[in-house]
Amino acid sequence: MYQLLGKPDALLALGSKDVTEDLEANTTDPMKKRLVAIARVLLPPPPPPGIVGNEKGLKSRGTVDSGAGIVWLVDKMSDYKQEFSDGGYLLETWSFFNDNGAAQRDRVITPLIFQKKGDRYQLTGIGKTRTNAGTGLQTFPFEPVAGRANVGKGYFFGGHTGDTAGAQNAGVVEFDTDTADKMTILSAAGQPKIAVGKTCHEGPSYPRTYSIHAVSKKK
Repeated sequence: MYQLLGKPDALLALGSKDVTEDLEANTTDPMKKRLVAIARVLLPPPPPPGIVGNEKGLKSRGTVDSGAGIVWLVDKMSDYKQEFSDGGYLLETWSFFNDNGAAQRDRVITPLIFQKKGDRYQLTGIGKTRTNAGTGLQTFPFEPVAGRANVGKGYFFGGHTGDTAGAQNAGVVEFDTDTADKMTILSAAGQPKIAVGKTCHEGPSYPRTYSIHAVSKKK
């Protein structure tokens, strides 16, 4: 479109989350309106505000983490960083998928909320630890046991394969590795693993699509 129109102001620089239906509707210049419309077709749809992952991704996948006590961050899915967008939201429910029955039954997982500050992540909320039933789709209220359930821009969802008392086990959430999605492991040298206010360093990232979903709602 830019080449065909040949006008200096035809070029628009937009972030992927900027190309919305509202932007197209409110753009008055016909040329720029066409550019926005084309971008909306080419780019993947942005995640709804306050959502991490998607319900369609909650399905049986190839494997689970073999390491115990990992603290991981849902980093990138469907071409988007998975930060909770906008402010004024509370994390209400989260879901994961594990249908491996007795093989992984009774393993526990603790949901976590992180706020990114510079190149580090601060733990702001710890949800109630849940036990895997191994029966497939499992959905729970977040139920903060420490910190708060507030999320917004700059906040991310993650988990710990263990509980807040120090027990650890191998992975619970099923994932695929043949993907452009990314999960990042967080570490906090010299600090307790699970404690509100602790600062975590970004560790290695891996190509993984987790069967995970988190939903927040406006207060």
